[in-house]
Amino acid sequence: MSAFRLNVSAIALLVSVGVFANQSNESPSPTKKTDTAVTESSLTKADIVHAKQWKLTEKEYERYKQILKSPRAYFTPNLEKNPLLALALESESEIDKQRYADKWVQIQFENNIKVITWQLEVNEAWERAFPGVPRFAYKNPETSHYAVANMNAPVAKSNMSDIFSAANNQPSLDELLQAKPRAQLYLAIGNCDGCVEAYQRQYELLKSGKYSGLDIHFVAEPTKEQIIEWAKARVVDSGLNAADVNQSRVVTLNTAKKEVRKVPFVEFD
Repeated sequence: MSAFRLNVSAIALLVSVGVFANQSNESPSPTKKTDTAVTESSLTKADIVHAKQWKLTEKEYERYKQILKSPRAYFTPNLEKNPLLALALESESEIDKQRYADKWVQIQFENNIKVITWQLEVNEAWERAFPGVPRFAYKNPETSHYAVANMNAPVAKSNMSDIFSAANNQPSLDELLQAKPRAQLYLAIGNCDGCVEAYQRQYELLKSGKYSGLDIHFVAEPTKEQIIEWAKARVVDSGLNAADVNQSRVVTLNTAKKEVRKVPFVEFD
């Protein structure tokens, strides 16, 4: 009886070993791929940086790259310079169009402030390098000799002067004397009833073409930060923008170098 039990136990042990061996030799079954696998982005590092600059997600930027290969790129030249415009024009969602417009306005606003701040730095640099020398000289006899055209024009017959000026893309002396004046507007940032209205009036006249430029002078020695805050407000209520305060200096912001009896006060040169 004991021998029978021993044989049964031995057979059971051999079967267990065989099953274990078979399981060990079988190759593991491959892991099933899920449908939720994340697709790798096709954007380059440069694309990702560009997307961040325009405040776009990677998905939006991939859509933008597709648009550049579509007929839209033909109908809207230079579309690669403004991803927000490309996305907005091809969007079928009014909500998305509004969102892209909001982003574009924010970028424009930030650029306006940067340019205005830079112009204030340039004004200070000019005063350090050329104290007392006006940056503009038109009809004022006291400063007309500073005009670039007058500095460069050779001492010769008037017709030769005109030819020289034209060749150098500079206005002739006659054109210089007939040029539209620049408005010199004196304002105070605080405690000035009518200063903002006076600015808006002169700015409208500038945009209508009556003046060649508008130089704003702030009395009472305001800080640079106060001038910047004043300019930010004018960006909102009057549309003051970087195109007005750019290298051509259509509008300049300055601290007043002379005293005036009252503000607002405007004169011309």
